[in-house]
Order: sequence, then structure tokens, then C-alpha cells
Amino acid sequence: MQKQTAQTWDVLIDGGNAVDSMIATLLCIGVVNPQSSGLGGGFLMTLFNASTGRCQTINARETAPLAATEDMFKNDSSQSVYGYRAIATPSELHGFWTVFKKFGSGKVKWARLFDPSIKLAMNGFPVSSNLAQQLSDKESLIRAEPTMTEIFIDRATGRVYEEGDIMKRERYGFTLQLLANASDPVDLFYKGGMAQTIAGEITDNGGIIDSKDLASYETLIDDIPLIASGLSGDLEMCGPPPPSSFVITQSIIAVMAEFYRAGKVNLNDPLVYHRLIEAEKFAYAQRTKLGDVRFVESAKALVANMSTPKYTKWIASMIKETAQPQEYYLGGMTTQGLVHGESLAFDFHRNRRLKCVLIPNAKLQDPSIYLMFRFLDLFDM
Repeated sequence: MQKQTAQTWDVLIDGGNAVDSMIATLLCIGVVNPQSSGLGGGFLMTLFNASTGRCQTINARETAPLAATEDMFKNDSSQSVYGYRAIATPSELHGFWTVFKKFGSGKVKWARLFDPSIKLAMNGFPVSSNLAQQLSDKESLIRAEPTMTEIFIDRATGRVYEEGDIMKRERYGFTLQLLANASDPVDLFYKGGMAQTIAGEITDNGGIIDSKDLASYETLIDDIPLIASGLSGDLEMCGPPPPSSFVITQSIIAVMAEFYRAGKVNLNDPLVYHRLIEAEKFAYAQRTKLGDVRFVESAKALVANMSTPKYTKWIASMIKETAQPQEYYLGGMTTQGLVHGESLAFDFHRNRRLKCVLIPNAKLQDPSIYLMFRFLDLFDM
């Protein structure tokens, strides 16, 4: 990632801010690590302006298609991960365009943010160890799907790409070029020719996303995000409400701060790590009870409770010297991770600092536009 980082750093040199740089970085990640990010997925972002002390969050996560039902995968849960029915409405591009217009520097053109990723896609990039491992683990699935075979099987060797091999994604690069040069990329992707291609490909193969799902997608900007206080000194944490897991992570940090308010921690002390693990158990046990607060009323009360000092003190009091049975933590589940990115920029002319944090596939891609899609299984966490 060193080369990609250097290329996106140039966006800052050209006068861009943290938002501009983050968009450029994530576009690059979508090229070189398609298993983690890309135009077929979505993201959550936290913006903090140090000069004003204002925190805002952006929800550009994928949405369930309008035709989705609660029990659509009841008889075959694998369909929530594999196949066209597993695809959620892609949202990354909509989110990028929204934050670029509202929070970008205004000094860097939209197309400039795409330059590094287009070059990587067209000229090729060395396959990372993580991508190579994913390709190896999913080789049978890749070979069973022609659109995946074309991308991830090296024609010269007849095998999946391995670490260090040079991979090109030229058709995806062409898609990036179209979006970079569009006067309104959201209109092109969500209502124009690309939207018709995406919806047609999915519905023709048994999926349920149609043009209405794409046209109706909206990025949400929250001017009053979750604020967690009660930490040492005057520190506060801010982040997006569910479907983000910020309320989970802030709980873990707050509980640890309850134990170590003096700020002195002996990292060689096993007790530190025992408490951390126990705090994580309690926090993640609540994850299955959370949901989009716009639709899950009970999640609102839980979120409000978990971000209070009273709740933090209660969890700290529940942590014993030894691990407890799973039931003690009220249940929980494990999931695969997502990509996380962070960008910090300082505007020397305005003395303003802006920080943005990203929290960013069904095993299919559109053969015409070459997007890899996120899956609906995430809605069942």
C-alpha cells in the first residue's frame, strides 16, 4: 500500500483536505483489495473539525432492496452470502459524491481523486498477501463463476493470482474513468446508463435489486452523532449510530478508561488484557440487539444506555478476575472484519483540521461494469 498511500498523499499536496484524500485512498483500496472495499459496497464516515469542535457522521452503507423480506433466506442461508439474491444496493459512489460536494476542499477536482486508482487498475499492481489468501480460500467459488474467473485467474498460469503477482483490472478502470469524467456521477451510476446495466444484470440472474432501489438511494448526514463522555479529563468520543458499531467500540474504551483513569497502564500486566477481553465480550454481546435506529425502536434505548457513564461503571463492576461462561455476557456472535481507513489533514491557510474515519462482497461482479457487490448477510448481525 506504500505506493497507493504516496499517490493519495499527493491529493493533499495539491490542496485537498482529509475528505478528498480519504476518497482517493478508498478508491485505490477498491482496486487493490476488492474483497474489502469497492464501488459495489458502502461505508460509514466520521468527520471532526478541530477548530469548531464539531463532529458529523455519514451513513453511506448499503441498503436492502425494496423487495427484500425478513425470511427470504430462511431455507437457504448461503443465499445471503453467495449469488445475485445476496446483493445489497451499492452505495459507495453516492457517499463519495455527497461528502466531496459538502465537505471537500473545493480545491481539487473530482476527477483528480480517481487518477491513482485508474492508474493502478490499468497498469497493474502487486497482489497483497491478504488478497492472495482470499483468492486461494475461495478458488472453487471463483472458478464456478465466469465473471470472477476472468478477473482472478491468471491466464498465463491458469491459477488464481498469488502474492506478488501483477494483476490488472482494466474494465474496472474504465468504469472509474467514466465516473471520474461525469458531470454528475451519481446520476450516471444510480439513474443513468450504469444503473440500467446494474439492475438488468442482477434481475436477469435472479436478484431482486431493480432501478428503483438504485434511484431511491440516499446518503445520510447526521449533524448530531453519538457523543460518549465520561473519559479521563475532558475527552469525548463521537461516532455514527447503528448500523455503525461505534456504540460497541466506545463501550470497550470507556470500560477500560474506568479501570485506568490515572492514565498509567503497565502493558506487561496480564490483567490489562484480561479486562480488555472481558470488556469486549460484554460489548459484543449487545451487537445482535442493535439495528438501524430509524427502523428498530428498541435499538435507540440500548444505544442511549450503552453510552452513559452509569452503564460503563456497571460493566466494569461485572468484570471478574476469571472468564465466565458465555451466558454471563448475554450471548454474542463473531463476524468477518471490514476495512478501516483514517485521514488527518491540516489546512495551513485556515488553521483548520479535519479528520475523517471510515468504518467500508457477494462473490459476484457485474460483467459490464465490473463491480463487486456487498452481501445482505450483514443485515442479519
